[in-house]
Amino acid sequence: MHIFLFGTGYSAHYFVEALRQNPAANIRSVTGTIRRPEQAEALRNIGINPVFFDAEQGLNAQLLDELSQATHIVSSVAPLTGSAEDTDPILRLMPEGLLHYAPQARFISYLSTIGVYGDYRGAWVDESSELKPLSARSAARVTAEKEWLAQVENTDIACAILRISGIYGPSFQGQARNALASIKQGRAHRLIKKDHVFNRIHVEDIGGALAHLSVNNLGGIYNLADDEPAAAHEIIAYAAGLLGVTPPPAIDYETAELSPMARSFYQECKRASNAALKATGYQLRYPNYRAGLQKLHQSGEGV
Repeated sequence: MHIFLFGTGYSAHYFVEALRQNPAANIRSVTGTIRRPEQAEALRNIGINPVFFDAEQGLNAQLLDELSQATHIVSSVAPLTGSAEDTDPILRLMPEGLLHYAPQARFISYLSTIGVYGDYRGAWVDESSELKPLSARSAARVTAEKEWLAQVENTDIACAILRISGIYGPSFQGQARNALASIKQGRAHRLIKKDHVFNRIHVEDIGGALAHLSVNNLGGIYNLADDEPAAAHEIIAYAAGLLGVTPPPAIDYETAELSPMARSFYQECKRASNAALKATGYQLRYPNYRAGLQKLHQSGEGV
């Protein structure tokens, strides 16, 4: 496997780690894009070859050389917004199509979001549900998904679209990524909105599921979500219980001072089914937020 990562953030790191733990993965090389030169050394330290990528500057010679050898390509780069067409910043630089630049590709994956479904007022959604995005960001994801799927039309190359729910996991690059660390840092809020629930997914399950799909060359669209959608305030309260501290005071959503980004999160409510992912043979390591938070607490998060 020659891995090429467009974007080497949180999920990409756990994908590479999951591959390295998978006996069926024969990794020959891993290359990942960076936007700033100072990021290069950190990638080299974990065995990823850094290559510079800036959508405004286009595709440089080093990137094109590495991409030409890639067998497995994963993109976690967010789409552009404000345009109904050519929203993906990578594919818009490839008028001949991705496979023209990556002729060795056998597996392609694009990391999307369950935000593409929009608001279902708490009802369950699966990969066949109508896409009704509410925000420009989610609408751009819908377009980007179509663009990535179009790259493999009339070929036998697998393309996996991963619609990811709320990500949590170990703190990463100095940032809290879970309710335990947020409470410890005094940044947690116990926001109450009646009947609002959402799925979460541990970052190890993102990496594990993507490794499973890539090793087995499985294409398709998959929701990456846990088994148990829950209210945000329940997760904060459970984390506080693990830490043995009093939960933050309850805040009513209707009167809370929230950023537009935070408020937009609460405008959608749905329960995402993960049945399609499980049908491939993948088993979640953390099927609910309690299992995930317990493991994070045992590892010292928030302590």
